[in-house]
Amino acid sequence: MIDRYAEEIDVQEIRAKIQDIEQEVSTLINQMGRDQEVVKKHIDSTRLIQSMQLLMLLLTKT
Repeated sequence: MIDRYAEEIDVQEIRAKIQDIEQEVSTLINQMGRDQEVVKKHIDSTRLIQSMQLLMLLLTKT
């Protein structure tokens, strides 16, 4: 009976650790999503700036 109680404690500890890990993974996934949005916005901004620079160059040559 003591061994069974010890096993139940171990299972509860393992479940708690799994929940902690799942939470960490969820947090990391959310962070990655936010990071990807920041990178995408930066790339879009860079493309816009490059397009405007090219337009300005073309306009000044005429």
